[in-house]
Amino acid sequence: MKTLNNRNKLIIIFATVLLFFCISINMGAAFKSNELKFIKPFARYQTVIFKSNKGELDTIKFYKFHIDTIRYHNIEQGFYNEYDLKVGYELTDNSYHKLITIPNNKKTDDFITYIKVKGSYETKEISFLGLVFENKFIIDAISSQSDSILFGKQDAVYEGVNINKGISSFVYSKTSGIISYSDITGSIWKRVGNVSDLVLTK
Repeated sequence: MKTLNNRNKLIIIFATVLLFFCISINMGAAFKSNELKFIKPFARYQTVIFKSNKGELDTIKFYKFHIDTIRYHNIEQGFYNEYDLKVGYELTDNSYHKLITIPNNKKTDDFITYIKVKGSYETKEISFLGLVFENKFIIDAISSQSDSILFGKQDAVYEGVNINKGISSFVYSKTSGIISYSDITGSIWKRVGNVSDLVLTK
C-alpha cells in the first residue's frame, strides 16, 4: 500500500473541509433569515439574573442554540432530512422557580424548538416556566417588526406545565432574549444582569 503524498493529503483535507462547510450551509438554509434572527440572543451561552419586586431571585442559564440533522434514508420512512433547532435553558439550584418546579429528570428544558422537513413539515414551540406556545403565535412573533413581544397565557396552548406556581406572561426581545416576566402571584420579575459573558456551547 503506497503512502499518500502531500498533494493527495491536501486534496483529502480540502474535500473534508468543503463537505462540512456544505453541510453547515445546508443546515442554516433550512431555516429562514427571520427565524434565525429571532434566536440571535442565543448565539452564545449566557447566565442571566432576574429579580422580583419582592426581592426573590432566579438565575437562568440560556444555552447557545444548536441545529441537529436527522437523516431518514430507507424505504419505509423515505429519503429526507429533518432539521431540529433548539435553545435550552436551566434554572440554577437556588433559583426561586427551581424550588417550585416539578422534577422531570432533565438537566435542561427546551425553551425554543424549530423542527423542519423542507417542503413537507414544520413546527415551532416556545416553552418557559410553565407556559407553552406553538406555531401560529410564534410565526406572528417572528414576523413582527417590533423588537419586544409579549407572550401571555391568553395566547398559550398550555399553562402551568411541570411547575406548581408558573408565570402568566413574559416579554421577549429579539436582541436580548427574555427581559421580564410576571408570575401568577402578581410578582414582576425583571432582568438585572448577566453573571458572565462566557462564550460556551452546550
